Amino acid sequence: MIEIEVQNETDQTQQRLRFASVPRIGEGIRLRGTDGFWASYDVLDVWYQKADYGDVWVPYLHVRLTPAEGEAAPLPGEVEPFPFTA
Repeated sequence: MIEIEVQNETDQTQQRLRFASVPRIGEGIRLRGTDGFWASYDVLDVWYQKADYGDVWVPYLHVRLTPAEGEAAPLPGEVEPFPFTA
């Protein structure tokens, strides 16, 4: 098991979790949210930092909640070009 520091961009939290392998950028993982429910998260970044002890490198993940199906967040400044009027 590999202990990984997970930094959650959605909740602004970080925690240490154990994984069988290090997830890659773009993969989805299931984590329990602060509300206690399981949710899907996208891996945004993976990096390694040298540990305080020995010649060991510790993996870190940066994750964000996966947008729900059909609820893609609009980009800032995005507007409806020709609104429908009856």
